[in-house]
Amino acid sequence: MKQDGFRFTPILLSTKPSENNSLNSEVLKEVQSALSTAAADDSKLILLSAVGSVFSCGLDFIYFIRRLTDDRKRESTKMAELHEYFPFTQFKKPIIVAVSGPAIGLGASILPLCDVVWANEKAWFQTPYITFGQSPDGCSTVMFPKIMGGRRVCN
Repeated sequence: MKQDGFRFTPILLSTKPSENNSLNSEVLKEVQSALSTAAADDSKLILLSAVGSVFSCGLDFIYFIRRLTDDRKRESTKMAELHEYFPFTQFKKPIIVAVSGPAIGLGASILPLCDVVWANEKAWFQTPYITFGQSPDGCSTVMFPKIMGGRRVCN
């Protein structure tokens, strides 16, 4: 896409409205594919945003639970390998994120991996890992203290 002679690549999170842009291995593979394509084109940056009123409600637990009943070992391995779908840390072009609405769990945890995050007045962020008995994801245990300081992360 070109705006005033400046070329950028838009990537939109877009799932069914009932899924609130939740993230699963299929969605993350699509993001990875879009970033791979963008890495080879002549765009100057990536603009990551979402369709609808929710940026992302995080990891899609139902998606993974349904698959665990099929073949536990294979699906557990896939879940553990989700880090392969986080190309943000190795990406050479700037990734700009526009957040309009909630960014929850993994939806919030990926933000520090990007270069710039713009949030409007409807944006809010939550990492409810303890509530769900889940370990933090998306490099948040490393990136949040770096950005906010250890005391703010622990409080």
